[in-house]
Amino acid sequence: MADTAHPQPWGIAPSDALITQLLTTPGSAAYAQLRDVIDLTSGVIYLGAQRFHPARAAAEQSQTGYLDPLVAAQALLSRLPQATALVSTSPDVEHPYNYARRTASLDHFTQGRIGVVLGSRDHRIDHLGTPGTAWTTQPTGAELTEEFGTVLRKLWNSWPRESILADKDQGRYADSSLIKEIAHSGHYRVAGPLSSFSSVQGEPPLGWHLSLGDSELPHTQQAELLITHGQDVAEPPGQTAEREDLLLAELVDPQQLTTAQSTWSSNTDGFLVAVEDLEQLPAVIAALSGMAEIGEYHQPAACGTLRQRLGLVPRRYDLTEMPRAFASTAQVAGF
Repeated sequence: MADTAHPQPWGIAPSDALITQLLTTPGSAAYAQLRDVIDLTSGVIYLGAQRFHPARAAAEQSQTGYLDPLVAAQALLSRLPQATALVSTSPDVEHPYNYARRTASLDHFTQGRIGVVLGSRDHRIDHLGTPGTAWTTQPTGAELTEEFGTVLRKLWNSWPRESILADKDQGRYADSSLIKEIAHSGHYRVAGPLSSFSSVQGEPPLGWHLSLGDSELPHTQQAELLITHGQDVAEPPGQTAEREDLLLAELVDPQQLTTAQSTWSSNTDGFLVAVEDLEQLPAVIAALSGMAEIGEYHQPAACGTLRQRLGLVPRRYDLTEMPRAFASTAQVAGF
């Protein structure tokens, strides 16, 4: 969907080791450097990206164990109020209902500053053997990942925020007629609704990270973002490339910032810089500053919800025809 001469700087994709170092040293001067990165970009911190790269995932797991991107996002965004976060997950480590509930809570906590990126497999657990999940008999892959995203979106929209009445006089917290079951039946069976109302963003942005280990290419209708490993995947695949509403972002190494501008895919909208350790941050800041000074991109404002910063239009999964979660005479009281 690129309509600019150059991809825009979305932010950084720090390694789990870097995040662990930040979270265990809250007074670190690195927070000032992160604020500089936020000021030069759209302020996105993409957490857990390395798990979709087989070699990097193995190294990360041996160094840091299993960092939860959602927990890391809550800690970082509370300390960096101008930042947003993309948090990664995959069907082999999470169930969509539990993940929808957790992400909805974080979205409320941060006032719409998060989004989710799905991958078909978390390569940190490759050593466990055959890809699969504890919740379905379907092997992990593009089909199950797409369904995972579908269930997330349905649940995020099952309790619309416009149902909130907050009517103290009548003792009504919400109009329960607007709260819907999702009645999803596929590889996952989920009734819903979610126990939390919908996001200030409408719903959190949803992305797909195209892993180097994927045997299938996604023809996704749920994702709004497609993230690739830059030089490894030059163009989005198949039917996905035909979607004009899909944003394409490349994950690049710091040294690529000085050379990548001549090699961007023609439809690349943004980029995220993979940062392995704190020592790389000054060079990343210098490169981003230099690109801004020579007009390689317009400097985005790090404000608003994540959806607003990425220029994504509001959207909603239509549950109009789904059954009500409560009887028509029910009232959800909260006072």
